[in-house]
Amino acid sequence: MKRVPTLRILALAVLSLHVLFMSSCRAQKPTQSRESTNPIQCEAGRPFAIRLESNRTTGYQWDLAEPLDGRILKLANSEYKAPDSTRLGAPGEEVWTFQAVGKGRTKIAMKYARPWEKNAAPARTAVFDVTVREKKKRAGKP
Repeated sequence: MKRVPTLRILALAVLSLHVLFMSSCRAQKPTQSRESTNPIQCEAGRPFAIRLESNRTTGYQWDLAEPLDGRILKLANSEYKAPDSTRLGAPGEEVWTFQAVGKGRTKIAMKYARPWEKNAAPARTAVFDVTVREKKKRAGKP
C-alpha cells in the first residue's frame, strides 16, 4: 500500500477548508418556498408565508420590488430567522407573511438587494403568482 506524504494531506485539508469557507461567505441563490415553484392559491381571509434564503452577513435582504395590489393582498409581517448552524457565513431565511384580503389574481415581486445601493441591480429576484378565491361558506352558517 502506497503512503501519501503527511504534508500533501495537510495541504489538501487546508485547501478544502478554504474553498468551504469562501463558498459559505458569498451571497447564495435563494431557496424559495414550495409556493414559488407552483402558483400560490389561497382563500380570502387566510394568511400564507413565503420563505426565502437570506444571508444578512452579506448586507443583502429581501424587499418588495413592486407595491402589492391592496385589493387582494396585504403584508402582515416579515422577519429574519438566523441560521441554526454555527458555520461562519451560514444563511438564514426571511419569512414574509401575507394576508389574502380579496378575490383575484396578482403577483408578489421580490428583490434581494443591499438597501443602501439604490441604483444597483438586485442580486436575485423572485416572482410569485397568487390566486385568491372567495371564502368558502360553511354549511349551516349564513
